[in-house]
Amino acid sequence: MLSNKRDFLKGMGASAIVLGVTNHSWAQSLCSVWDKTVLWDLRNALWGRAGENTTSVYLIGAPWCPFSRQAVKDYLSGRLPFELRFVPIDAVQVRHRAQQADIVINNRDGLERTFLDKDAKAPPIDPDLQKLIHDANFIALNGFQKRLTNIASPTFIYETSRGGASLVGHKPWAQFTTDLKPLGHEPTDFSTRLETILAETKKFNQVAEMRTIYRTAIHSLPDTGSPSAGCVSYTTFKAVAELHYGDVDWVQVQALTSNEKEIIFGYVDRRDVTFV
Repeated sequence: MLSNKRDFLKGMGASAIVLGVTNHSWAQSLCSVWDKTVLWDLRNALWGRAGENTTSVYLIGAPWCPFSRQAVKDYLSGRLPFELRFVPIDAVQVRHRAQQADIVINNRDGLERTFLDKDAKAPPIDPDLQKLIHDANFIALNGFQKRLTNIASPTFIYETSRGGASLVGHKPWAQFTTDLKPLGHEPTDFSTRLETILAETKKFNQVAEMRTIYRTAIHSLPDTGSPSAGCVSYTTFKAVAELHYGDVDWVQVQALTSNEKEIIFGYVDRRDVTFV
């Protein structure tokens, strides 16, 4: 069963006390409860929203997926009493990557262009911004796959009175949305946040090698609340940039490699690594 926000924060606080984490990063508390943080990571992934309600269903899906298309079409054509938050993943082709960014930046308009109008094209979006969005949700998905079985496109994740639940594959909305609990936070202006991250990033003149000195998390964004691909110890990274964001110094590292051999960039807290 997926943990809710209250249980997650309670666990984080207890872990921080037990570990005596003061000068080290928040990631060390996160690592002790990481297997219970799926709902937290969903709230803090990059998604596009449609509708306005205190209850939400998260849909993890690909821009090219016909089942995701049908689910979004059914949602947008009905007046359903919950908010849809679409987490776009698996954007390999150039067109799909533009659609992924369009969904995150433009919300309902992006969803309609991607899934309802086959002739519509995403508006021009900075390639660096597209890459940041792509890599962030690639890392988030990597973390989901380690904690949830059988993730595919589409996967629905939500919370009911009995706790967190997930559903893989397409089903009519009415079959599983009759008992939703409030899930999610206030709408987020991702564009401003992501543009600030790009502006604050200072690239190194050459790739630098770093290694962990504490157990730490590989985050999707330079944010302690962002999803992560899990925690690592005794690991060496190739670092490409640094930035100060959210009162924390971060290092951008080569975190993962896709099936297409594309380097996926993530972020680690500067306090947890040292230059070799």
